[in-house]
Amino acid sequence: MVCGRLGRIRPMRELRNDNAIMNSPGVYIYYRSIDGHPRYIGRSDNDLRSRISHGENEYRYYQYCHCDTAIDAYKKECKLWHEHRNYLDNRNHPDKPEDYTGNCPVCGN
Repeated sequence: MVCGRLGRIRPMRELRNDNAIMNSPGVYIYYRSIDGHPRYIGRSDNDLRSRISHGENEYRYYQYCHCDTAIDAYKKECKLWHEHRNYLDNRNHPDKPEDYTGNCPVCGN
């Protein structure tokens, strides 16, 4: 799998009942409106459910995908961040996971 496809955009109010989110590495996107640009792209290296819940008070919608490893999640996060960075609230390039010595797959940093 490496990283699955991003699922549908869901309202934050569904997060508590979204039993498909596993405690695993993954990537998530927050939105302020259902038809707007992504506003935040992030990842979890080990507990996607917990990480997504951090945006409940600031964002109205979320989207996510599971990944096999933290490194896979980092690579997907980088691709999405570069694709949408002009619209994002998080302006800093994604940090590498602790055990990754490689570079960003998009910009090489």
